[in-house]
Amino acid sequence: MSNDYPREKYQAAISELTGLGTIHKRLKNAYGCFHPVREDHFSDEQLKGRHNAIIDALTAHETKDVEIGHVNNTLAKISEDEALDIATMIVELHYDLMRR
Repeated sequence: MSNDYPREKYQAAISELTGLGTIHKRLKNAYGCFHPVREDHFSDEQLKGRHNAIIDALTAHETKDVEIGHVNNTLAKISEDEALDIATMIVELHYDLMRR
C-alpha cells in the first residue's frame, strides 16, 4: 500500500496551515483536509501512530454538543503554544510522507 492518499490530504493541510488567520483557525481548516484519512491508508505503523496522535490532540476535549464538536471544543481550550505544537506535528508528518 502506498501513502498517496494521506500524502495528498496532508499536502492540503499544509496549505491551510500557511494561510491567513489565527493558528487555531488554521488548525481547524487543516483538520478538515486530513480528517477523512483512516489508519488503513498508511503503509506503516509509525506513520499511522503519528496520524492518530494528531487526531487525538485535536479531539482531546470532548463535548456532548454535536454542533460544537470535539475539534472546535479542543481548539477553544488549548493555548497558542499547544496549537503550534500540533501544527508542528502535522508539518513533520507531512514531511515524512513526502519522503516515502
